[in-house]
Amino acid sequence: MKYPASLAEVGSEGFRPKLQAGVYSGYATVATLLVIAVFAHRYGVIARIDWALALVAAKFCTNSLAWAALRARKLVIELSALNILADVLVMTGAVYFTGAAFSPLVSLYFVEVAIMALLTNFSLTVATIIGAFVCYATMVTLVVVGTLPTTTTIIPAVATPVHVAVIAVYVACVLFAPGAYVAAIVQRLRNNERALAQRNKELVDASRVKSEFTANVTHELRTPLHGILGMGELLEDEVYGPITDKQRAAIKNIRSSATGLLEIIDSLLVVARDEARGLELRTSSVDLVAVVQAIASTARMLVGSRDLAVVVTIDDRESPLEHGEARVETDRQKLVQILVNLVANAVKFTADGGNVTIALRSAKALYEIRVEDTGRGISRDSLDRIFEPYVQIDREPVAAHGGTGLGLSVVRTLAKLLSMRVTVESELGKGSVFTLQIDR
Repeated sequence: MKYPASLAEVGSEGFRPKLQAGVYSGYATVATLLVIAVFAHRYGVIARIDWALALVAAKFCTNSLAWAALRARKLVIELSALNILADVLVMTGAVYFTGAAFSPLVSLYFVEVAIMALLTNFSLTVATIIGAFVCYATMVTLVVVGTLPTTTTIIPAVATPVHVAVIAVYVACVLFAPGAYVAAIVQRLRNNERALAQRNKELVDASRVKSEFTANVTHELRTPLHGILGMGELLEDEVYGPITDKQRAAIKNIRSSATGLLEIIDSLLVVARDEARGLELRTSSVDLVAVVQAIASTARMLVGSRDLAVVVTIDDRESPLEHGEARVETDRQKLVQILVNLVANAVKFTADGGNVTIALRSAKALYEIRVEDTGRGISRDSLDRIFEPYVQIDREPVAAHGGTGLGLSVVRTLAKLLSMRVTVESELGKGSVFTLQIDR
């Protein structure tokens, strides 16, 4: 049988300790009520004890059934629900036999609700509240209309020391039961909080060590790669003698592979240094027009022999450029890395016959650099995830183009470091537009 989630949770293994605590508290409640009932009857506080013994016996039976279900791991949900229902009915019976609407035992309902709130979930607690109210209201209504005979309250007109003692013991039990649960659970939460804090500290330290190690390793890998690229350039320029066309093509492939590997290492280095809080700024006066022109040259190099147009536009109608320059104080190397990553993605995911546009717009308060492509676009559901590290939104197509899923993560990290803002607009089948906003 399929139960609602709030009720199905009761049957889970993680809920077992709470059910066990509830069963043990049930036995404690049975014993306490039995002692109070016997004592109250012995000293004349209640005239009859048969009803009290019947209610205690009913609660003992349902509590034992719930305990047996836990031991056997069968019918746990059903018998636990029966035990909770028995709690409410037994309490209603006790309230009825001690004065109904005028009974001092009405506070038993609050004890039950408090224990349910501490041991179960919100839905079951609300269900218990509703059930207790319905039972109490029904009982009082039946008494008022005469269906149930009127009972006498156990509070006398003149209180005797025995009455005071019985009531005092009862109040102590009412306060102790939920109070003990609250104290135990709060202590457990504090212990868990301390353990989580210690675990969190260990994880932070481990992450920092990992990031520092990654940063150091990637930094060391860059040196031999630069040596490979430099040596390949010397060979291609025939510094060490003439080479054949096949050798030139092989050298070109070596340099291309080394360049691609260097880009991946640079991305890893940015992520690792950001996690280790090791990214540094080297600001200078940078002309955005010159940067855009340089990025366009890089884009054309990435395009190679493909049928892909690279378009550059400069829009200064809103705020004309002075001497054809758009200067800002920023870290040029990191700005270039942002734009190279955006352009590389645009080239990578745009089919032949498409366009990649790099546009610089000069506004009064800021500059905008837009990288627009006519590629396959990004689904709306994926837009929130594309800047997360190692995320590749369309795995099969991306795998065909290669990549580590770090490019846009690096873009976001460096843009935040440079106090810039990067946004994206995209629609499947119509391409994407990434906009980098730079304050003047």
